[in-house]
Amino acid sequence: MNRLLVFPLACALLLTMACGKIDLPTSPTNVSASCELTLNPAAMATPPTGGSFYTGVAGPCAWDAESADSWISVTYGKGTGVGTVTYNVAENTGATAREGHVRIGGQVLVVTQAGVDCSVAVEPTISVPVSGGTFEIKIATNPQCAWTASASEPWLVLATSSGKGPQTLSLRVSENTSASERNAQIRVAEHTIAIHQAAAPPPPVTPAPPAPPTLPAPPAPPAKPDPPAQPCTYTVDPRSQGVTSKGGEFTIAVATGADCEWSASSTVSWISIRSGSGAGNGRVSYGISANDGAKREGQIRIGQSSVSISQDGIERTADVCSLSLSPLAQKIPVEGGVFAIKVAINSGCKWSVDKAPSWIAFRSSSGTGPAEVVYAVEKFDVARTAVIVINGQTVSVSQGLR
Repeated sequence: MNRLLVFPLACALLLTMACGKIDLPTSPTNVSASCELTLNPAAMATPPTGGSFYTGVAGPCAWDAESADSWISVTYGKGTGVGTVTYNVAENTGATAREGHVRIGGQVLVVTQAGVDCSVAVEPTISVPVSGGTFEIKIATNPQCAWTASASEPWLVLATSSGKGPQTLSLRVSENTSASERNAQIRVAEHTIAIHQAAAPPPPVTPAPPAPPTLPAPPAPPAKPDPPAQPCTYTVDPRSQGVTSKGGEFTIAVATGADCEWSASSTVSWISIRSGSGAGNGRVSYGISANDGAKREGQIRIGQSSVSISQDGIERTADVCSLSLSPLAQKIPVEGGVFAIKVAINSGCKWSVDKAPSWIAFRSSSGTGPAEVVYAVEKFDVARTAVIVINGQTVSVSQGLR
């Protein structure tokens, strides 16, 4: 480069740095595609509130500035050689950070702006008396931030399930009439509030009235000697009974002396004595419940005699213990929650959760007979899918998908 040209440029740069911003021409001249500009700074991080900012420009040619984003407006952006670009950044009312660009000649100024802090603060626990009542949950967050709330049990009723900014959320708790304390959760944004309610007190015990005084009994007359006792023998008919798996009602004939008392009792729970006591000859009535398992045996005892009962079982097949699930697909919101799958299966048949992702928490993962499989899902900001497999049957689960 010609030394006569370098010296005036260097002098102009020194005068600008010493004296501050100078008035520049309103429109650039002699713009060169090969002109190299220097930006200071070349990147600017701004707060959510926005504001006015500037960057210095140095180079041997004319330049101008324009914004590539609607939330950045250039207020002064033309010059030749050394100068300053000033620009305004609008307030960011969202929770997500954003990035914009200001083009200055052939250079790009990168402008980043932080989002609003939408963290939520709540009290961690609420203790509730047995009578219940209405309570306040104070939610602290920025005015622009939206939040959601949910309760894990039906005895907790929230005034609203969503809101925006700081609020006082009303919670109504019903009376606890059980003898056990109960616990639940309120979910507000990403926070969990533990609810503890005391148990109902036991009913008062009324003391029994004092017993009347006991009078002495009159002297008993001299006892006559009892005649020698005759031994009692018992005969039952039938001595054994075979029963199908369906069960039913049956009788046993009892033969004994007129003065001989007797009573019948069962050795197993599935044999029920309907009428089973008397003196002398009589009959015992009993019922046998249906058997949905293997063959089984029991006895009915009458005096010194017994009747053997044998009941057929049923052979289980895969169809007997087949199940159906409802629903077969579950959409879960981003904030998560508590959900249930209905299991329809015959009583006595077992079921269990064979497969599930780690982000699904089950209240119980196995059982017998019809049931509801209750599970909970935490908040998750990214869409995800999975399957729950119960006895080979599949339920698809998706969170955050629209």
